[in-house]
Amino acid sequence: MTTGKWLVLDMDDGLLRREPTRRAALDWWMGLNGTGVVLRRHCYRPGAYEYVTASEGDRDDSCGGVFIERQDVAATGGWDVEQAPLYPNEDDPFHRVERT
Repeated sequence: MTTGKWLVLDMDDGLLRREPTRRAALDWWMGLNGTGVVLRRHCYRPGAYEYVTASEGDRDDSCGGVFIERQDVAATGGWDVEQAPLYPNEDDPFHRVERT
């Protein structure tokens, strides 16, 4: 397990993506959903955050929440950090690859 790696996590789908920084993870999430504004951020503990984002034009229409956590912290919080991410490709970051 690599510490310092940031994971984008969803309650229904589990591990979505790995990124080197929290900022990169948030940027990826907002790019996936076409959002540009963080409506809310909640810190559960150091290294574990929940974000709710929305488009700049319609702040009432959020895309829901996502968890962005450091890998070592996510492992202690019950997430399966060894799970294959659904969006693994560097060259095509928004292409979903189903798990087998």
